[in-house]
Amino acid sequence: MEKLLKIIILVFLSSIYNACKLTNAKQFYNKINNFDTENQNDRYSKSLYFDKKEILDTDKYVLKFLKDSLKNTNHIYYVYSSMDSGPSRVIIFDVDNQKKYVVTNESYKSKNFSFRKYRFIESADIEEFYYDFVLNKAISNRCDELLEINKIQQAEGDFLSGGVEAVYEINLEKNEISRCVFGTILMSRYYMEAKYPDKMR
Repeated sequence: MEKLLKIIILVFLSSIYNACKLTNAKQFYNKINNFDTENQNDRYSKSLYFDKKEILDTDKYVLKFLKDSLKNTNHIYYVYSSMDSGPSRVIIFDVDNQKKYVVTNESYKSKNFSFRKYRFIESADIEEFYYDFVLNKAISNRCDELLEINKIQQAEGDFLSGGVEAVYEINLEKNEISRCVFGTILMSRYYMEAKYPDKMR
């Protein structure tokens, strides 16, 4: 009887521990939230913080939606993209399992997030090019190139106003996070150069 009681207590304590233990998705959220709060060094960083705190805490709802998908990963790249008066969009690359998730909400300020669906093949083609373009530069540690592209587009007046984007690399095992923040990049030029190199010369 005493042995049975000990087993019951252990099972009870284990269930409490598991219930209180933070999911990986929640840990990713805490990392991003704390980093954004502590690092508001320029106008893009401040705009990023304002968008998430005053308009919609996108990270919270995206990571809640992907809670089960991310339960077996400790290392991700998280690409946040937001437009004025438009839907938010997040791309997550799961490094451990080599999977990519594209998540968006239905409309401005909507808390309902789902996997991205495309109405037109061309839209899917351009957006997939964008995701790979930004992710590849982040994974290659080339944030400076994204900042330079944004700087050039602003100088040429060839950019989308009001948007802010950020790429995070989060590694829970190493307890590390880094972030690259930049204004929205108009991707059509780079897409056309990649798809039709001869015609764009």
